[in-house]
Amino acid sequence: MLASKLKESLAYSQENLDFPDFLAREIEIIIQKPNIMEEKKDLVESLIFQVSDYDPFAEAGCCKDATSPEDIKKTINMILYD
Repeated sequence: MLASKLKESLAYSQENLDFPDFLAREIEIIIQKPNIMEEKKDLVESLIFQVSDYDPFAEAGCCKDATSPEDIKKTINMILYD
């Protein structure tokens, strides 16, 4: 279930929001590891939100109202490497 939600969010962001390929590749690794997804369910749920909320210019202005590539990378690192 989490995998399908993450896949859907990723597909939407790649098609509509110019989501970076280097992040997409790491997310695809997470999707292929159900044990990690289950162990780090809270982080994966956060990642789903972040991918849906992605904006390449999130940190360009004075008010941060979207998720930046750096935010997503931090979450990916916590899932894969912590």
